[in-house]
Amino acid sequence: SPQIIPPPQPTPTCGLPTDDIFKWCPELDPTGCTVLTMGWSGRSCSEFCGARGKRCAGAWQAVRGQCVTVAKWTCSQTETAEGSTTDQLLCQCEETDCELGPGRVEYIACPYESILME
Repeated sequence: SPQIIPPPQPTPTCGLPTDDIFKWCPELDPTGCTVLTMGWSGRSCSEFCGARGKRCAGAWQAVRGQCVTVAKWTCSQTETAEGSTTDQLLCQCEETDCELGPGRVEYIACPYESILME
């Protein structure tokens, strides 16, 4: 009898749009919430996740272009830190979206003051 091959499972994306994402890092986080950002120089993971309606759960400096962490960063740390280059910011966003304001349908950026700083 022919072997049944299951269809490939879609990579979970945590509900994140694909813009500004250089690479998904499923080996670090199977939920798809941890990504290597692209062209995000000078901004932080709090801003990256917040712009997507989520809070930042973790931030790291990565080997450029790879899902390999070099150093733990704070969510508010920006990629223009001394000696860093672009495509080195690894962000983990929370899986759940921020609360929407009353009567709001579209997602809104998370208010920065409610983002937990490490």
